[in-house]
Amino acid sequence: MSNFVRLWTTDLVAGRAAQFDELSVTHSVALFQSLPGCVGAVFARSETTGYVLTAWHDGAAADAAAQLPVYREAVGAIMASGVITGRQSLQPLTVSASFMASPSVFCG
Repeated sequence: MSNFVRLWTTDLVAGRAAQFDELSVTHSVALFQSLPGCVGAVFARSETTGYVLTAWHDGAAADAAAQLPVYREAVGAIMASGVITGRQSLQPLTVSASFMASPSVFCG
């Protein structure tokens, strides 16, 4: 059970939103699966904005993960891809309630 999530939001380069999907699969999914304290992640986008919602055991686990070399390397690769542009924000949030019908609700 998680009571802490982070929402990362970023602008995407026009016409390259599908590359955000590819990076999510090739870099981000395995990364977040390997990070201690990360209990889930959702990657979503519109044509102009990318979103990553990660769930953690607590804020300390999220903070510690961000300091790991494997995390920094993955972020560096994503930034070097050229798909990210403009503003970025990272918002830590405390979960007050949640519901999920099944673990595969997002990707069957």
